[in-house]
Amino acid sequence: MKLLYIVFVTVILSRCNCEDVRMMCPGENVSAFDFTCTGRSDCDWEPRNFTWMNLNQDTGKVTLQFRAFDRLCKGDYYFILQAFENVTKDECKGIVFGHSHVAEDECGVLASAHSVRKGRVKEGNLSNNIFPNCEKTLNITFNLIYRGCYRLQIEKEYNGEVQMFCSSPVFLDTKFTKENIFKRNDLIIISAYNSKLNRMEHTVSGISGMHVSLMELTAGACQPEESCDACTTNGILNVWLMGHNLAGEFKCMKGNTSSNCSLIGGNEIKCVTENVDNRPQCMWVKLYSHPCRGNGVWHNTAINNHNHWCQWNSPPGNVNPVIEMPALVESDHCEVIIFASVIASILVVCLFIMVVILRKKLLKCLHYAPVQHQQQQLQQFEPVLPQVLLLYPRDCEPFMKLMVTLRNMLREVMKCKVYDCFDHTLAEEIATGAAEWLNRHLECDNMKIVVIESECAVLHQKALFQGIRVFYQNPAWLDDIFIHGLKELANDKRSNQYNRFFVVCVHGFTDENNGLSIITSNTRYVIPQHIKELMTSLYRQPDLEYTEHLHAILKDIQALAEYKVNNMDYMNQLLIRAD
Repeated sequence: MKLLYIVFVTVILSRCNCEDVRMMCPGENVSAFDFTCTGRSDCDWEPRNFTWMNLNQDTGKVTLQFRAFDRLCKGDYYFILQAFENVTKDECKGIVFGHSHVAEDECGVLASAHSVRKGRVKEGNLSNNIFPNCEKTLNITFNLIYRGCYRLQIEKEYNGEVQMFCSSPVFLDTKFTKENIFKRNDLIIISAYNSKLNRMEHTVSGISGMHVSLMELTAGACQPEESCDACTTNGILNVWLMGHNLAGEFKCMKGNTSSNCSLIGGNEIKCVTENVDNRPQCMWVKLYSHPCRGNGVWHNTAINNHNHWCQWNSPPGNVNPVIEMPALVESDHCEVIIFASVIASILVVCLFIMVVILRKKLLKCLHYAPVQHQQQQLQQFEPVLPQVLLLYPRDCEPFMKLMVTLRNMLREVMKCKVYDCFDHTLAEEIATGAAEWLNRHLECDNMKIVVIESECAVLHQKALFQGIRVFYQNPAWLDDIFIHGLKELANDKRSNQYNRFFVVCVHGFTDENNGLSIITSNTRYVIPQHIKELMTSLYRQPDLEYTEHLHAILKDIQALAEYKVNNMDYMNQLLIRAD
């Protein structure tokens, strides 16, 4: 990487863009400044040499290194990265203070603010300082650097007096564009109730790509069928501010109640509200950053206009109410006991008669019926276990990994049988005849069929309508199984389709236009937002415990969404043609 040398003065590593947001974290020394240190009495405000270094074209980060920081004068420092709009590389080299091709400001040339870093230098006794001494060599890192011409402006303010210095411009070449920075990732927010621990768990996934070091998270309680706006307007339960402390750790502010937030794996925030009642809850997430605020170069950009102040919210998560039995007064006890005894006696007599009748029929079947009929008769008394068939076409590797996670989650949470033709444990069974294996499960009335909607699935549907095949770049023996399944589902004329077919979309991967019109379903589910509703509809029980499995499926969905963004043309690499 080519190093760019320019004249400059002292600066330090940025920790958070706190701006006007007040951060108060009990027990955590979190400051509104990116650094606070102690300077020397023989300070120097003269510019020093510095270096632009470690420009990463892929991540859009650039680091500046400074020397001789032990002579900083006391005061508040503002380090403003400025950008020149619509300036070419050659024009950037020609920009000098007072150049006439753009309007001038205090530093000679008009430029727009890209981002700001702040620092405070204290004067103190070097032998007994509350704050550490300013380092001799420190770094500052700026994020979201798109291709363009930049300079750094320093403002020092002390006792109402402001001093200013501007560096010479430098052209930084990256693969970033302003419009695509926040399109690369999206937040996934889920609010789920953990009935075992009696708490609401809010999970925010996908934060690593946001390049944001300060977040406000608001959890609110709602009335049934109420929107998330109403939750956080009329019933705020907790507000957390996630930011970096002086040690560089990402910490949160705790509310008055027992609640906490934590960073998991650098890409996920988990906030917990303890001892909640039976009201639904949802969460709002607000990002504080220069692009979200729409200042400077970010004014009227797609980033600022895409989502006001960069906000996301989860759909309200329903808390399962606890059903309490009404208390009985003492005078009712005798009547209740007599009534219960009579009912119990009747049930015992009925059960005895039923056992006698069934025993006679069973003995008759065992004596006269063939073995095959005997097995069928016994099966009638076995409880019907839930069964699920996953149906989807072969897709990219992150998609197939997500399907494994979804399959395992359904099995472990619902305690049911889940059939998937791409399940390696079923390979020997399917090898005897994939089409016959699929038909056998499709014809089962008790089978719940979950179809995953995607661009690849829609291309298979298009091929089915046109009477042709879909060809893969690297053919495999199950490539035609999905089209076969679609054809069978289209020909299924049974009246209970709405209760058997479940269409599932993947957040950040399935486009709105990717619809499977061949399947008639009552509801389309988006995972992970509707994962609870999906399993409840499949199993017909509302009390499924699934929160401990959320992390794995969130991780896979985020990886799949990032894969699609970074490989927009991957479908042409997967398929040869669909027409």
